[in-house]
Amino acid sequence: MKQVTTESLCDAKPVGRDEVMAGRSAGLGNSGSDIRARIGLLLLPGYAIEEYALFAAALERINNKSQMPALRISVLSEQGGILSGNCGSFASTQAVDKGQADFDYFFIFGDSHVHIQRKSQLTAYLQRLRQRNCVIGAVGDAVLALEKMGLLQKEGLAIHWQRRSLYSELELTADASDRLCNIGPHQWTSCGQTSTLDLAIHLIAEIFDKSTAIELAQDFIHSRAYDIQATQTEEILSAAMTGSRVVNRAIELFRQNIEFPLTMQEVCKTIDISQRQLERQFTLFCSMSPSKFYREQRLARARELVLKSNLGLSEVAFVAGFQGIGALTPAYRRKYGRTPSYERRQMRFAAH
Repeated sequence: MKQVTTESLCDAKPVGRDEVMAGRSAGLGNSGSDIRARIGLLLLPGYAIEEYALFAAALERINNKSQMPALRISVLSEQGGILSGNCGSFASTQAVDKGQADFDYFFIFGDSHVHIQRKSQLTAYLQRLRQRNCVIGAVGDAVLALEKMGLLQKEGLAIHWQRRSLYSELELTADASDRLCNIGPHQWTSCGQTSTLDLAIHLIAEIFDKSTAIELAQDFIHSRAYDIQATQTEEILSAAMTGSRVVNRAIELFRQNIEFPLTMQEVCKTIDISQRQLERQFTLFCSMSPSKFYREQRLARARELVLKSNLGLSEVAFVAGFQGIGALTPAYRRKYGRTPSYERRQMRFAAH
């Protein structure tokens, strides 16, 4: 895995941001304020608590290191009050229309089921922020909220590798990338999960300096200091997923070939290992055969599509690498205890 070094952290500044930050810093200094940046965190219903908590904790860690808070952090929602997220989480929020509109950075947290109650008001609010050179960031599935409001800029999107098949059918106005984070002049995106911390580290490097950001990474025992060119594929391959580089390489091949599954002979030829050796490695490190592991990944993709896409079930089966719904259904039932059609009906019932 990458080591935390000054050279790997945010060496490339986003185009146009140097001037913006210089002007903003000068203004804050002249006002006599100790605040280095004003940051808004907008939570949408169902927000991912693991992403919000990680990002907010990183910012609070910076404030706790100073005698006076250097970051002014506001936690917002559309209507204010207590807002529920995933995993039974709750957060106390301030209403957007009562919140400060002079943010330097504004980050949105949500989920794949975009719930915007006052779309026109929120859109107008974000447009005002953008006109004031505020960076607007979206973490994970929150990019869908920007798309729904017509605010998604064509600067490239950092989309989690597991979500790209879902996003491809939505025909977003910006292209998905393999990067952990995508940094544009006025729009930042993160693919979510632990890359949320990478986004926070990049933010701290821009507001303060590289040494402060590196110290933050070390506080969180985060061995990957954010490199603006870092990709998800690189991190997956370098991560200790199983303890076996051979197994890791095979798993990455599985992930890249869900819709059109490879044979085990093709997998072994690609990574230059015998099928017997591959079987032994998977049994040792995963407690299952490579074929079963591959099938489990395809079933996981099928379930994600059943629950979070509008694809027909026959199309779901083909996208997940099965010959048809007849081949998918029994395997799906054995794995999840329910058929795909039953889960789809339950999902639609819950939505109403």
